[in-house]
Amino acid sequence: MENLISLVNKLQRACTALGDHGEESTLPTLWDSLPAIAVVGGQSSGKSSVLESVVGKDFLPRGSGIVTRRPLVLQLHRINEGREYAEFMHLPRKRITDFAAVRKEIQDETDRETGRTKQISPVPIHLSIYSPNENNTLLSEFRIEIWLLTLRISTWTVVNLTLIDLPGLTKVAVEGQPESIVADIENMVRSYIEKPNCIILAISPANQDLATSDAIKISREVDPKGERTFGVLTKIDLMDKGDIVILFPENFVAAWRPGGDKIYNVFDSQLPAALKRLHFDKHLSMENVRKLITEADGYQPHLIAPEQGYRRLIESSLVCIRSPAEAAVDAVHAILKDLVHKAINETLELKQYPTLRVEVGNAAFESLDRMRDESKKATLKLVDMECSYLTVDFFRKLPQDIEKGGNPTHSIFDRYNDSYLRRIGKNCPHHQRSIAASLVQGAYVLERDRQQNRHGPDACAPAWWENFHFQLIRKLVDVDDLSIFGAIYEFKPPYSIQNSSNGNSPKFVIAFRGTITKKESLSQDLKLDFLFLRNGLDGTPRFEIAMQAVRNLVSAGSQNVWLAGHSLGSAIATLAGKNMAKTGIKLRTFLFNPPFVSAPLERIKDKKVRQGIRIASSFITAGLAVAVRGHNNRSEGSFAMLASWVPNLFVNPEDHICSEYIGYFEHRKKMEEIGAGHIERLATQNSVKDLFLSALGKESEPLHLLPSARLTVNLSPSSDFKQAHGIHQWWRPDLNLQCKEYIYN
Repeated sequence: MENLISLVNKLQRACTALGDHGEESTLPTLWDSLPAIAVVGGQSSGKSSVLESVVGKDFLPRGSGIVTRRPLVLQLHRINEGREYAEFMHLPRKRITDFAAVRKEIQDETDRETGRTKQISPVPIHLSIYSPNENNTLLSEFRIEIWLLTLRISTWTVVNLTLIDLPGLTKVAVEGQPESIVADIENMVRSYIEKPNCIILAISPANQDLATSDAIKISREVDPKGERTFGVLTKIDLMDKGDIVILFPENFVAAWRPGGDKIYNVFDSQLPAALKRLHFDKHLSMENVRKLITEADGYQPHLIAPEQGYRRLIESSLVCIRSPAEAAVDAVHAILKDLVHKAINETLELKQYPTLRVEVGNAAFESLDRMRDESKKATLKLVDMECSYLTVDFFRKLPQDIEKGGNPTHSIFDRYNDSYLRRIGKNCPHHQRSIAASLVQGAYVLERDRQQNRHGPDACAPAWWENFHFQLIRKLVDVDDLSIFGAIYEFKPPYSIQNSSNGNSPKFVIAFRGTITKKESLSQDLKLDFLFLRNGLDGTPRFEIAMQAVRNLVSAGSQNVWLAGHSLGSAIATLAGKNMAKTGIKLRTFLFNPPFVSAPLERIKDKKVRQGIRIASSFITAGLAVAVRGHNNRSEGSFAMLASWVPNLFVNPEDHICSEYIGYFEHRKKMEEIGAGHIERLATQNSVKDLFLSALGKESEPLHLLPSARLTVNLSPSSDFKQAHGIHQWWRPDLNLQCKEYIYN
């Protein structure tokens, strides 16, 4: 597309140099065949302000009456570096950096052609503006009201674009102008905008009656269906208070175009109506809710956990919600296919090439079908994740409302709307798990976007945090290979749910990814994996960057910071969490598939053999600890200091990298039960390897050994090791999870 715009710019300049302006020609010319964007409006309607907003500079002549007396072909070019400058085609190779001088040259060149009169000329002035994309600074922003739709255009310096500024339409001739000036200007404007490949920007001041707008009037004459016309409102600040409310319905209802409005209707009307038609009486009847919640909180709490009670209700209800969600995707797909079909059939140029027409149609329909399938998968995944937004309090409140006289048949979606459903609930650890896992996945996809050079709308990473009202505020980059190994997110809930967000919602989340098996980052990731095995991770630049980021957020006054990591990233999060806990700051930490540096005894099927090996290992480790360190309790004090920090560990028994955490905590509990707690306390805070290093005078603290933890084990079967170790398993709502808390005493 960039190359095409550049080619059109060159052709327009060539046409001007050859005297081809497209006017008063009985035969089609090259100028007529080129696509263009023409800016049309009455005198003093604000055309200049719109163009200057796009460029971000004041460079057009201003004044009362007729100011633009020649068409101005404005070509914008974005360059990689350098200083902003302008070039006129009639002043080749002369770069003008003072935009006040640009305004003067436009006025002078107009006078050279028309004299110092108020005459007009169809000969265009070509102006090219070159601007670098420096520091990604937002220089201009304006809103274009496209009939009843709103398009917000934000430009990073300038975009590659060509606009044609035409003389302002007028109704009467003033002194110094011929009587034919009104018709002359209208004919000139019409010669540009009547071409089928010209896009019309119809400028109308909002403080005037739009029914008499010159721009809208002439645009409707050449484009009655509004297929090429975009309405632009200016001077909104000059409107009387309240006028904006009735402005659009009274003037633009007839100008609605199909397509966008139909898609909005799917989500604004069709989907909500389908959800309200669902019958939740069977799943959420008061009898069923009372029964399950009573079992969850009643006299036998060990039979069913509270989360399982409301999870059963949610899962049975979600079966009903999936169907309307799929139907919404199909409805949008049908609208888009219809638009493609109309576009192909109504494009005259394509009718000359029937084979190309068929191929274009097939390619478009194939892409739409593929994207429909992908959208369905993503939509159903979001529906599945929505189950975690509901808390126990939600269902406890239902019978209370009925007892107070509430309507039992009232729609659940009317009574508990977005402000209640969309929050990180304090009683919903499953939702918090999904959030943390998704943000870690965001760090993975950030690095994949970097490796595959995906930017802007092509980037895949933002979807992993934007759906949960998070904003990316910083990427954590490894100085050795420039790979992105982590990300810092800030929780930015919309205003409608800010008051409902509780204190357990994070202010910031720092997420660290694990190893990516791509050559761009694999070498550095494997190097850090090896350093982790040697307890040398804390001396690496990657960890220093991560630790400094944590300290900066905490020192700024926000201790409501979450740490999250997967695999190698969980090792970084563990070490950072330990360091902060030693200073008395306990950060909420989510560790997915954290590596355990020991033989995976959990892989041994025979329970007695496994238990015997662990008991023997405990006695050997405890004995070595006494022999090497004697009665020095420095290690004990350091280990006990971390006892009040309880990180959330998520492990899979089929993942031999992390599965030993299951036996690590369970064995410690059993040793306490048989009266060998003192021995196990020595063994649980030491490893044989580190004891040998200590004997050699090399003090080393085993990173993987933790005093306390909230351990969640995924008992759902995995097809292979890749699935058992993957981050993808942890945002699924249908997992068979076993949760236990171990506190070191």
